[in-house]
Amino acid sequence: TGSSFDSFKVYLYNNEHYIKEQETTNLTLQFNCQSPCAKCTDVSDYCTKCLISSGKPYILNGICYDKCPSGYGLYENTKECVKCDESCEECDGEFPDKCTKCKPNFPYFNPSTSKCINQCPDGFYADSNSLCQQCDSKCATCKTSSDMCTSCNKDSSLSYLYNNNCLTECPNGTINTDKICFDCDPSCKTCEGTVNSCTSCNSPLLLYKSKCIQRDECS
Repeated sequence: TGSSFDSFKVYLYNNEHYIKEQETTNLTLQFNCQSPCAKCTDVSDYCTKCLISSGKPYILNGICYDKCPSGYGLYENTKECVKCDESCEECDGEFPDKCTKCKPNFPYFNPSTSKCINQCPDGFYADSNSLCQQCDSKCATCKTSSDMCTSCNKDSSLSYLYNNNCLTECPNGTINTDKICFDCDPSCKTCEGTVNSCTSCNSPLLLYKSKCIQRDECS
């Protein structure tokens, strides 16, 4: 099909090449659209609907495509390509802010919001598929897996971080610095203040001025 006009002007020429103008009404001027348009504007190749049989059934800005361009999603009901949220490489055309593929500068996908983001929020970690997964409840933040904590909930009973675990207190042989447990120097059994300020020693070492030394080093 094509476009039509209810009123248009016809220009007639006589033998002397003078123009004789005549306005005609109640007639229809119709012309064929160019493939792959099923319908078009008064410009024959500016499509308003695309032929399914053409292999390019999807429309964007008057052009028919075999698939929607990057950054656009298909609205199936109308076969229109709809602009996605700026973070999406691809999206659901009915919900253009819900990504189905992320842009490189927004590489992580949050399944709970269907949005692409540049880093997972606190309480989530990025898995091997760049999906943001929720950390274990004992972790404030985590990495690699849900129970590999990088910080603990300060108000929880499990608030002390040691070797990516959240504990009720720092274990023996460690020192507490702002609820993060650091290992004492290997020579110390226990320490205080700093990791190399020993308060007791591993046998057979002896404690001397906050250091653990060999017996033959004693003066």
